[in-house]
Amino acid sequence: MKNLLFAVALCAFTLPSFAQFEGTVDFVKTKGKINVNYKYKIKSGQIRIEEFGDDDKLDGIQLVNTNDGAIYALSPERKMYMEAKNKRPQRTAVVEVKKTKTTQTINGKSCVKWIVTCAEQERKIVYWVTKGNYDFFIPFLRTLNRAEKSAIYFLMVEGNKDYFPMLAEEYNSDGLLISKLEAKDLSSKKLAQTNFDIPEGYKKFER
Repeated sequence: MKNLLFAVALCAFTLPSFAQFEGTVDFVKTKGKINVNYKYKIKSGQIRIEEFGDDDKLDGIQLVNTNDGAIYALSPERKMYMEAKNKRPQRTAVVEVKKTKTTQTINGKSCVKWIVTCAEQERKIVYWVTKGNYDFFIPFLRTLNRAEKSAIYFLMVEGNKDYFPMLAEEYNSDGLLISKLEAKDLSSKKLAQTNFDIPEGYKKFER
């Protein structure tokens, strides 16, 4: 009986550390003189991506479900939605990875520096990653299967599970900064399921 009670107590103590992340991430993507702001909302393998213009106007929404691979693109202005599942083969690259012991605090999160280089594409990406209950991130990247090198290279890193990049800087072979993606805020909070549903009144776009 004592062993059983101990086991139950141990599970109660350890389970919260394995809880899935639920909350929001505020991103800023910079390429040249162009800045694009994103807000991610995450819950149980579902991710809502809101894209904002320079005037803070909500330009578009994507609903990504990593559980079943469904992706929907929503137009707030037109009150329409369409299925946008990515059916292309998973993108890959041959990279060299250097995990340094250099640390830095970025927007309140303790991060370590990873350097990922692809000689064939003449690109280098410097990631500053933080570790936590971010198990949504790898399935998210695989589901979207984006063409951005920052996403492709991150998937090539062994031992990337539960890591999240607070900052990713892409450089060319001359050391010129091409683009930067920075998480300005990463907050755990409870979110309503309605954030991840197609809103009432939206009509399906038919091609």
